[in-house]
Amino acid sequence: LGMSNSYFDHTPYYLLKNRSNNYVRDENVILEQGLDFDTGETVGNGGLNAPFSDMIKLLNFWLSVNDNGNYQDILSHDTLEKMWKPGFPTSDDTVSERMGMGFFVIDHPEAKSGKLRRFIGHTGGQKGFVSFVYVDPKGGSAALFTSNTNVMNRPRSEQKRLV
Repeated sequence: LGMSNSYFDHTPYYLLKNRSNNYVRDENVILEQGLDFDTGETVGNGGLNAPFSDMIKLLNFWLSVNDNGNYQDILSHDTLEKMWKPGFPTSDDTVSERMGMGFFVIDHPEAKSGKLRRFIGHTGGQKGFVSFVYVDPKGGSAALFTSNTNVMNRPRSEQKRLV
C-alpha cells in the first residue's frame, strides 16, 4: 500500500525521530510514558504505528480509492467486504455494533430517513495512545482520530473531561 512509515511494535531506528511520546493524565498531572513499549501478544491488534499520511493510504484501500487497479493484488475488495460482515454483538448496548473479522460494524440510523447506514472500523488504545478509524463504504468517506494522552485507568465516573 506504500505505507513506508508504518510498523508494528518497536520503532525502527530510522523512524524514531518521528515517533510521538505517549502520556497519561492523573488528575492535573501529565506523566510521560516514553516512546516505545512492548505490545506483547497484542501486537497484531494494537501494535500498528502509522502517521496519518500512511493511514490515509489504508483508508483508501478500504474504500477502493486511488488504487490504480493495484489493490486487488493485495486483498480483493470482495474478501474485504466479507471481513466486514457483521458477526458477534459487542458488549456495548448503546449502539448497534457487531464484530466482523477484525472490524467493528456499526449500523446507525440516519437522522432524516431512519435508514441504516453502515460504518466499518476499529477503535482501541495502548499505553497513552488512543485511536479511532471508521469508513462509510457506501458514502466513500472516512474518519480518523488519534491521541497520545489518556486518562489514568479509573472508573468513568471518576474521570474528568480532558480539555
